[in-house]
Amino acid sequence: MAIITRMDLLKNRRTKIVATIGPASASPEMCHKLIEAGVNVFRLNMSHGELADHARAYEDIRTVAENLMMPVGIMALAAVPSRGRRQGQGQADVPLRFGQAMFTPGHWLYADADGIVLCERKLVS
Repeated sequence: MAIITRMDLLKNRRTKIVATIGPASASPEMCHKLIEAGVNVFRLNMSHGELADHARAYEDIRTVAENLMMPVGIMALAAVPSRGRRQGQGQADVPLRFGQAMFTPGHWLYADADGIVLCERKLVS
């Protein structure tokens, strides 16, 4: 008769626990505690922190998981491009050419399914 240990139960359960690694949980000691508590997947948010910190956390997780002989996944969330901030350095009232049409500030633009009309004065009241 085989002896089933707590670690065997953690390896074979269907529910998975995901833990986000941050400054408070990046140490090898904390990774060890989290894996023993049942964490299956560690999440690294690449939008925060430095790449060197994430690389160190990755190595620590892999080392601890290997020492505990536990299958642990690592999920890295890609950094999302952030919207640029307006610096107030743009130009106002700049004409814009789009295809054969020249859009001039102050002119009127009318558009429908048939196409567009550019006019220097208002056509519709």
